Amino acid sequence: MGGASFSRAVLVDDHQIVTDALRTCVPAMRDFARIETATTLADACALLEADPDCQLVVLDLHLPDSQGRETLLGLRERFPEVPILVYSGDATLGAIIMAFDCGAHGYVTKNSPMNVIDEAIREVLAGGFYIPPEAARDLGWPRGS
Repeated sequence: MGGASFSRAVLVDDHQIVTDALRTCVPAMRDFARIETATTLADACALLEADPDCQLVVLDLHLPDSQGRETLLGLRERFPEVPILVYSGDATLGAIIMAFDCGAHGYVTKNSPMNVIDEAIREVLAGGFYIPPEAARDLGWPRGS
């Protein structure tokens, strides 16, 4: 793409290798003028409070200061307008259902190929929802927006 299409994304994961890989290996991330990272829920909230103009948060549910539902609700309740794509090592249907029940716009597992992560980010940025195809099939949910 010729230049940034979106102003800002925040990547929230306590492993720098994960945020570095997302930043550099996922083509959709090149569409952002700024990409910031946080390793805790508190740090992510501080970044969003300082500058609420954010088009995407990519969120790991398991952080040093918060786990699972608490992590997602911690962001969703304070920043309801920001789209959240959960990026988690938990591939269980229960975790996926919980994420959507708590307001996530998408869910991608950490064992997904980069092209799937790219597709999920683009779907969420377009105003849609992304659910792993196998989870959608198992749940009888329509895939996409």
